[in-house]
Order: sequence, then C-alpha cells, then structure tokens
Amino acid sequence: MYNTKPEETTTWKASPSPSAQIAAVTAPNSTTASGGFSQTATSSTPEKKAKKKNLPNATSAASRWKKNFNIKKTQMIQKIGGMERTVYLSEFKRNNEQCKKLTDVLGEFVKLASAYFKGARAYVKEGVAFSDSMMALVELQSGAAEATIKVFCQTEGRVQFHRDALYRKEAVECVDTVEAFMRDDIALARRAKNSFRDARIQFDAANGQLNSVLPKGGEKPMELFLAYTHHHYAKRKYDRRLMDASNKLKDAIEKKEFDLLEGFCKLMNAQKEQYGASFGLLYNLGPVIADLNAWIKVHQQNAERERHEKEEQKLMAKRQAEKQKFRPFVELLAAPDLALVSALCLSAGDRQNETLETLIRILDAYKLTLPIIKIGITQEVKETASEAQLFRTNSTATKLMSSFTRMTGQPYLISTLRSLVTDLAASTQSFEVNPDKAKEGEDISANMNALLEACQKFMDVIFLSITDCPLPFRVMASHLRKECTSKFPGTHYKSVGGFIILRFFCPALLTADKNITNGITLDADKRRALLLIGKTIQSLANEVPFGAKEEYMVPVNELIDKNKELMHDYFDQLATAPNLEDYTPLAAFDSVNTQELPSIQSFIFKHLDKIAEFLRKHEFASTIPLLAHIIAQLDTESPLIATSEKLK
Repeated sequence: MYNTKPEETTTWKASPSPSAQIAAVTAPNSTTASGGFSQTATSSTPEKKAKKKNLPNATSAASRWKKNFNIKKTQMIQKIGGMERTVYLSEFKRNNEQCKKLTDVLGEFVKLASAYFKGARAYVKEGVAFSDSMMALVELQSGAAEATIKVFCQTEGRVQFHRDALYRKEAVECVDTVEAFMRDDIALARRAKNSFRDARIQFDAANGQLNSVLPKGGEKPMELFLAYTHHHYAKRKYDRRLMDASNKLKDAIEKKEFDLLEGFCKLMNAQKEQYGASFGLLYNLGPVIADLNAWIKVHQQNAERERHEKEEQKLMAKRQAEKQKFRPFVELLAAPDLALVSALCLSAGDRQNETLETLIRILDAYKLTLPIIKIGITQEVKETASEAQLFRTNSTATKLMSSFTRMTGQPYLISTLRSLVTDLAASTQSFEVNPDKAKEGEDISANMNALLEACQKFMDVIFLSITDCPLPFRVMASHLRKECTSKFPGTHYKSVGGFIILRFFCPALLTADKNITNGITLDADKRRALLLIGKTIQSLANEVPFGAKEEYMVPVNELIDKNKELMHDYFDQLATAPNLEDYTPLAAFDSVNTQELPSIQSFIFKHLDKIAEFLRKHEFASTIPLLAHIIAQLDTESPLIATSEKLK
C-alpha cells in the first residue's frame, strides 16, 4: 500500500512526540544543546552494563532467531508487494502513491516542526525548511486551499514568531492534529492494505486448487464445484479487500483536505492575533482564512454529498447484481442444444411435466422462451421430410413448445370456447350424422343441420378472436410460416393451420372437460359432437374436403368452402409478428428469482451425479464444468451454496 519495506513503517515511532518536545522547550528552565530532538534516556551505570553482559545465552539465541524471522518476513512481504503492483487498479495505485507521498511529507513536517518550535534560534535556522515543507503540501491541495496555503507560507517566511502561551497552544494542537492523522487515518489505511495482502494469498491458494482440479472436472463434478466455490469466495474477498483498501486510502487523502487544513487555520489565526499589531502583512490573512474556512465547509458538504451518492450507487449496483445473479444459469438453460433442460427433466422421474413447466416459467420471465422455441422450429423444419410430419417427434424442443403453448394459451382457450362448450353441454340436440352410430329413429338431416350450425358458431368465434390471441402464438405462427414456406412451397396457410388448429384448438376440444368446461362433465354424445366439430375445423385448416372415406360428412364440405376466406384472414393476422413490449410473462421476474430458481438449484445439487451422467451419456460432457462454474458464482446465501458449505 504505502511502502512494503518493514523499516519504513516505523518512521515516527523513534522520537518523542513533537507536542511533548514543544512543551519541554517552552518550559522556563528548558535548554537544548543543539537543534536536534531532546533525549529522555539516561546513561547506564557500569553496574547495569555488567548485568547486561551476564544475561543468559538463550536471550541472544532468541534475538538471532527473531532477526532471521524478520528478514524472511520482510523478503516475503516485498515479494508480495511486487506482485500486487501488477494488479492494482489505476485509482488504487494513484491513491497509494499519494498516501505514500503524504506520509513522507507529513513525517518531514512533524520532524521540522518539532525543531522549529524549540526556540527562537532554532526557528531562524529551521524556518525556511519549515516553510518549504508546508509548500510541499501545496502540490497535494487544490483550488482555494492551494492559493491560501501559498499565501500563508510566503508570509510565514518573513515573520518571526515570539514564544507566548496562546501561540504555543495552537502550535501544539496543529502538530497534534498532524500526528493524530498519521497515527489514526494513515495506520487505518495500512491495516486495510495488510488485509488485502492476506486476501490475495488466500485467492492465490484457491486459484491453485482450482487449476489442479479443473483437468478432471468432468469425472468429479462435486470436487470441481467445491473448487469453483472456494475460488469465487476468495475472489470476492480479494475484491472487497482491494476496494476497502482503496477507499481507506482515498478517505485519508480526502480527510487531510479539511482536518489538516483546519489545524493550519488555527495556527494561522493564532499568528494573526498575536502579531497583527507588529506585522502588517499578517492582516491580509484575515480574508484568506475566512475564504479557506468557507472552502473547507463547502468541500466537506460536497464530500459528504459525493459519499452519499457513492453509497446509493453501490446499493443500486448491489441490488442489480442480486437481481441478475441467476442470468448466467438461465442462459445455460436456454442453450440451443437444451442439454441442461433435457437432463433436468429426465432426472425428475415422474415429475417431468412439473419440472418442465417450472423451467418454462423461468425462461419466460427472462424472455428467453420464444428465442428457444424459434430455434426449435427452425431445426424441426430442417430435419422433417414433409410438413405433415412436423412436431411429431418427442424431442425436448417439441415438448417445450407444446407445454409453453398450453400454458400461455389456456386463458385464450377459455375466453374463446367456454361459453360455446357450456351451451353445447346443456343442449338436448343430437349431433350424430353417421347412420351407423345414430340411434334408432334419429333424424340424421336434423342432426346435420345442428352440426353445421354448431360448427359455424365455433368457426366464427375462433376466426374473430385475434385480439385475444396470446402474443407468443403470433410470434411462433409468423416464424413457422416463414420457415415452412422456405422449405415447403405452398404451405402459406397450412403451416399456420397445423399449429393453431391441429395442435391447439382440436386437442382442446377432445379434452374439453379438463381444459374448458371448468368442472362440467360431458357425456358420450357431447364428446362425439365436439369430435365432429373438431374434424370439421381440422378439414377446413387442411383445406381437404370430406370424401368417400367419411361419406356422411360430405354435406359439411359446403360449410368448409364458405369459411375458407375467413380462415385465411385469421391466419394472416395470426402470422403477423406483434410488438412484444406489451407481453406479460407467465411468471414475474422477482417471483422466479425467489422461488423457482432456488428450487431448481436445490434440485440440481440433489441430483448432480444423475444430471452429470446424463450429460456425459448424450455427449454433453462439456456442459458439466460450465454448470459447476456458474452455480459456484452464486451468493453463499443461496440454498445450493449454503448446502455445499455444510458439506465441507
């Protein structure tokens, strides 16, 4: 920090306090033989010297051992200091150099001031050096302080002091202020630097441990995880100690601006009062002192305001870091290969769907679900031979898209179809148009008319519901149309219909009592009616009329032709990508950070070996060190890291 040499840390401890020397000089009977410091040690008598020679040899051996130990310690500290200089921040280095210079200048000031205040003859001899020492402080000041101290030093060089009680008191207080600053503030900064050195040693040890474990991290993920945990803990401690040391240095530099200057002001004020009548030059110090006091007050206020602003900034930065601490982990979940998502779901056993929904809420809160689904759509279209086979695989991307569609589309499904399904459930009309399944005596023609009417109602409600459609649906439909028409020309409408009709509305109609009716049980006839309605809407979406295979449904073809244009308008609006600024995710960001993500962390730690085994088995072994690295960076308060600390 200041000086890494041990001998420089005891600069002002060898001599008595300048305050005591001033008091001694100003005593009535005080005399000194020369301009140096007065010595308090008494000469030893021959008898005492003889006793010292007869001390046991153990003391001499202990002294030699202590001397050798101090030499080794000094060498080690110097070596560490050399290493530290290569990694100091620019601000830290600048503050460190200023504090070192300030220590040297103040030490010289105290030394010269002690000699200066010993008497009139000493003052004449040391006055110029004292003024020069104070002028050296000008280089460390700024603004009004610099101009004021220059005026004082110029005046000081031409005015000879007389020793009187008032001035001696102010002089002693001024020197005491300097000594207190060096003893308290400079020492506090030095202790912070020593703490930083200790943190640096611990960080180097943690770094070495991590480097030794890293080559075999895929085989021992737990050991790698703990090594990363210790490494990041030591790194945070190192950063905190570095910041603390830099702040202590800066505090010392800033404090001297007003604490030391306040002592100088008192000293100058005593000069003015004592010698104002005798020396006209000192009269000019009145406005200067007033300006300096005003500058000190303003500077203190500004410094306090800046300190408060810095605290606010640090608090905001801490909150922002806390808010974003899970982002690297979530981005790993959102990797294009979905390796970690697959590993988590398969490790969940019979709770795969619940785990997948939790992961979807996490990804959606971070606005990463749609990018993943778009990548999955592109890959699915690329690997599929025909549009009819799209999303027929059981891949993780397909599962993610299906679950996300179900979760985001549930409110849309209810607002669009619940009233129609409820009315149909309460109706006594039969909709069976297959003569082989109709009951004896049923009027097939009447049933067909009822079916056509019901189908038209469902189509009208669906095709006019674009304003209620979830925004993610429109993003997915737009991207799906773009990818499909690029590979399969002529699928401009079929691609969108396959998504919204075949894989959303039709499956929902087949399970209406679970997804739409809110507890209303549907009998077999009503399920059959919804099935026929779904078949009609599906045939419309495919633009394939009924034929000989289902001859009883041929009368529906006229309804299909009638609604094609309305369906095309609906598909065009659906496939127009909207502005997602108004989209509300499935879960709030703060809620995910405090609930879902800690839960997933605990799950990962509990099933870490199983997850790692899956990743290795499916050629995703490179994800293991990355996962260990990311979760090791999380705060020690998180459940995962807290548990790992207990295992140590």
